Amino acid sequence: MSSQVVIRKVVVHCGEQQAQGNISVHEFSQRERRARGFKTTLVCLCVLVAVACIPGAHLVLVPLMLLLSPWLIYRTWRVPSEIAQIDARCARCQGELTRLVTREQYPFYERCLVCQRENRIVLAD
Repeated sequence: MSSQVVIRKVVVHCGEQQAQGNISVHEFSQRERRARGFKTTLVCLCVLVAVACIPGAHLVLVPLMLLLSPWLIYRTWRVPSEIAQIDARCARCQGELTRLVTREQYPFYERCLVCQRENRIVLAD
C-alpha cells in the first residue's frame, strides 16, 4: 500500500461568517510511517551524540534526550496523515490563510494574513 494525497472539503468559520474550502491531506502508508519513525530515531541518536560532546551540559541534556527520544519517535510514527496544502480563504475578508498546522486534527485554527483573525476550520458534512 502506498501513500496518497486526498482532497477534503472543509468549512471555514470566522465569527458568524462561513466559507467553503479544500485541503490536501497526505495519508501515509504503514511502510512510510515506519520509515518516518526510523528517520526520527536517527535524528535523535545524532542529537544525543552531539549533546554528549558538550562539557558540563551533557549531564542534563543526555538524560533529557534519552527520555524525550522515545516520545518523539512514537509521536512521529503514530501520525497517519498530515495536511499538505490549504486551499481556503478567510470567511470574513477572503484573505489568504497561513498554513501553520500540519497535523490533521479537526477543528484546527489558521490565521488570516490580511485581517489577522483566527479562522476555525472543520470538515464539511
